[in-house]
Amino acid sequence: MAENKDDNIKKEKTVSIFGYGSLMNIDSAIKTMPSLSNFRLAKLIGYKRIFSLFAVVRLIKGDVDINDIENAGLAIRPNKEEENINNTVFGCVFDILEDELPSYFEREKIYKVKKVPIMTCDFENVTAYTVIEQTDEEYINSFGEQNYDSQIGKYYSGSIWHRKDILPAKKYFEMVCTTAINNQNIELLKNFLDETYLANEITTIREYIFSNKDKYYELICKIIKIENVY
Repeated sequence: MAENKDDNIKKEKTVSIFGYGSLMNIDSAIKTMPSLSNFRLAKLIGYKRIFSLFAVVRLIKGDVDINDIENAGLAIRPNKEEENINNTVFGCVFDILEDELPSYFEREKIYKVKKVPIMTCDFENVTAYTVIEQTDEEYINSFGEQNYDSQIGKYYSGSIWHRKDILPAKKYFEMVCTTAINNQNIELLKNFLDETYLANEITTIREYIFSNKDKYYELICKIIKIENVY
């Protein structure tokens, strides 16, 4: 009888990863972490999801112009005590072999890695790795100032984190939105649409999509279809 992949992985040490953007897409996640198993829905309390990252890698690759503001990626940030609010981020959690953590860290190197307590859709409490916002100063320090100047600074001298004027990178945005839709969980979808924000921290993703009907017509049709089902 063939052994189950999940049973094999349990014999080796595993860790959990919480994804809230492209890592909600199992195909995208498995490219970086091929031992991925036990993929399920989960939520993280006390964090807010925002398109607050200027995707400098796309600039370096030549995919966008330096003046193109449609170049934002997703991040999460912890709620501040003075805000007196607990936002919730719905996403996905999965297990990987501990040996694949360096691949995860490399993929997410522009972020700060943190262990967080999450709850799965089956009400299981799990401690998982995820990635969160950091300041430009923290990123430069972790990267090394000399390395930063030679690999990033010569292409872009602006802020990577917390620019208020940037909008989601269209292809990436469509992929993440489609992933949220395809997970077929109305709670996750509504959370993504109504509790994820543009970099201005005011406009929700639902408001952004529906105010750009020509650009995101297909997404709008998919959203309306699945919300009508539920």
